Amino acid sequence: MQGEFIVHENTTPLPTIHVVSDSVGLTAQALARAAAAQFGVTNPNIEVLPHVRSFEEVKQFIAEHGQLHKRLKGDENLLIFYTLVDGDLRRSLSDYCESLPNVVAVDLMTDAMNAIANGDAVILFQGMFTIGTILEINPDAEAELRASSFPAVEADVKPAINQTADSTYYLTADSANQEASKEFLDWLFTKENQVSYTETRNAPSAFTDVTVDIGPIYTSAQESAEESAIIGATVEPAGFGGDASGIMLQEFFAGQYTPSEFAAAYENAWKAAFDAQ
Repeated sequence: MQGEFIVHENTTPLPTIHVVSDSVGLTAQALARAAAAQFGVTNPNIEVLPHVRSFEEVKQFIAEHGQLHKRLKGDENLLIFYTLVDGDLRRSLSDYCESLPNVVAVDLMTDAMNAIANGDAVILFQGMFTIGTILEINPDAEAELRASSFPAVEADVKPAINQTADSTYYLTADSANQEASKEFLDWLFTKENQVSYTETRNAPSAFTDVTVDIGPIYTSAQESAEESAIIGATVEPAGFGGDASGIMLQEFFAGQYTPSEFAAAYENAWKAAFDAQ
């Protein structure tokens, strides 16, 4: 796995923050930056393990980073921020980290989802993929949940939604099995399979012809999307996806840009990624 991530030298006085997520880790990175800012560090060193699907991935990540830190710093101490929607995976990581004296792990999701499910909180800044877990905690919450866009900050400007696909599939030009791959993808993206995915995961399909009644929150999400400006990887070049644009949005809401500065920075980042393709 070490060949799959890039390790940056930590030049800050704070420890490296390791983010573990079954999505892209945007929420954990934003919270890591907010926490580091309280110590005067606006750009902390963050290493991310995204799209986690198994506990073995997490164990390997922790073991390899522990060894790496021991080699570079002389100790195996690790700080982990994790946002895992899958309950079993989240509990496994929590139990495992409690058994490791060199690891401090911070769960950023459980309290937030419990608060939403139990009616103790009114807003959760998180993707639609959390809905399934929230409804597992409290099925009755379905009638109360709604989606909302970010409000406009200037007159005559649409509200915004940061909308990205959960998974993207690519077929390389030099693939030895192009025809078989195309046949598989055609099957995978059939309407029948997309309906099954939506109903099983409680997650909306990216295909507009797939309509499934899975609660009022999805109806409100669709209505919000129709009335809002869409910001996300589905309308951006490959090098500037939902993670990068989401971080810029977080910085904007934190006051690091004026509206005009944000628009200019976003345009420059988009063009740079497009030109690099």
